[in-house]
Amino acid sequence: MPASRAAASTSGLSLPSGAGTTNHLSGELFQSATGTKFIHIPYKGSGPGLIDLMGGQIDMLNADFPVLLPLVKAGKVKALALYGAERSPLLPDVPTTAELGLPDVVMENWYGVFLPAGTPAAVHDKLEKALFAVVALPAVKERFATQGMHGTLGSAAFKARLAKEFPYWQSTIAKLGIKAE
Repeated sequence: MPASRAAASTSGLSLPSGAGTTNHLSGELFQSATGTKFIHIPYKGSGPGLIDLMGGQIDMLNADFPVLLPLVKAGKVKALALYGAERSPLLPDVPTTAELGLPDVVMENWYGVFLPAGTPAAVHDKLEKALFAVVALPAVKERFATQGMHGTLGSAAFKARLAKEFPYWQSTIAKLGIKAE
């Protein structure tokens, strides 16, 4: 979430998980696109990173929208930018990286449900139907919306998304020089 062209070039940027996570990748994308350099400080989860951010031990924190949203709304942390193509209605005054002139610095989280290979089609279809029924419940839709989550995909569309994203991230990770730890 936090990103800005005005970021200090040697600031400690907390990426609350290890190498290769969405938080790490988006931070590396930002550095590459802006020519800035941060010190990667991996944390074991967002909680310790948030404590250090609010305590002044680190300058910036790169974390997931649902994690930071309550703290932004409470005025405990300041959101500088969203790693997205469009603004969130939950934080309409926060620009996106695309709006700030960084159209390739986009990292939008998604969540998926996977089944073992070879799961019978009847089981797959029954589970997908049940999941869509749950997601359509007003209480679930409202909860997702309050967390900034949107856009449920069926299995065919999800499969197409994965087929597009896997090659993109493989080449991007190689370009950025990110290695597994």
